[in-house]
Amino acid sequence: MPSPTDPSSSQKKRRELGPICLVSGRWDNTVAVVDIAAACNPNNDGTPAAIVSRIRVTPDIPDGSGGTIPAGGQPVSIAVSPNGQLAYVVNHSGQADPQAAAAFQHGHSGLITVVSIPDALDPRHDRTLGAVRVFIPTETAGPVGWGIM
Repeated sequence: MPSPTDPSSSQKKRRELGPICLVSGRWDNTVAVVDIAAACNPNNDGTPAAIVSRIRVTPDIPDGSGGTIPAGGQPVSIAVSPNGQLAYVVNHSGQADPQAAAAFQHGHSGLITVVSIPDALDPRHDRTLGAVRVFIPTETAGPVGWGIM
């Protein structure tokens, strides 16, 4: 039986779902994986029925009391690899504390989150970091765009 990260398993899921889109939610630290056919179905209007999963794209950061919280992040743009296996998410506020990002959204060092699309299609990774492969600090303030060569 293929694993959830096996490309053949991914392709089967994508065929079952049809086309998908990845949607960033700027003030949300997730990226929604949306089944386009389900989103176009009038019966699903105003419901979350078309959302396959919401992948968290920000790392855990210290909360100041010995625990952790999800970073603010602010995912603003997404690029997909030519083979459709990876998504690259630009987080405008990177690893900033959510309160710091809300108080002043600009000037924080950015972060790129690399996401496995096959894992993002797996509902077990809903609202988790399970589909994240790596976080890449940009070491620049507030990135918003992409260019893949």
